[in-house]
Amino acid sequence: MPELIIIIVAFGAALWLVIFIATLPKGVSFSKYVRRIRVARRGALADARILSTSYESVWTGSHTLYEDHRDYSLVYEVCPSGEPPFRAKGIESMDSVQAETNRIKEGATVQVRFDASHGVVVLMRVPSETQMQRYNREEAERKSRERATEEELLRDGPKS
Repeated sequence: MPELIIIIVAFGAALWLVIFIATLPKGVSFSKYVRRIRVARRGALADARILSTSYESVWTGSHTLYEDHRDYSLVYEVCPSGEPPFRAKGIESMDSVQAETNRIKEGATVQVRFDASHGVVVLMRVPSETQMQRYNREEAERKSRERATEEELLRDGPKS
């Protein structure tokens, strides 16, 4: 019986690892992903200008149109204070609303964390709503306006 539990736990761990690796952004190995996490937590802060932006793949977090995510490939010119600027490539996974909020476009200046020795740059993201949250908010606002219009029409009904 204990052998069965060990086999089930090992199978579950292997399955989790396969799923995790399969969902990594295109072109990012497991070791690069771990390095990105370290830089995101402890890297030095700097302003950076986005020199180039493109997306390399599209994946969907669910079966709705509103959850499309893209792996944005960004070339930054990082300007650390007191040091010469350098260029590095970064990959960020986000949906179009998050990309808009975080100003993912050529020429934009953003805040990043970086590790110059490994050429790793991670965008300091601005919190934003997802596409689905935006859709739900806009839908609620539309329904609220419709109800207010209907109530106004009913209040101002025919005058005798």
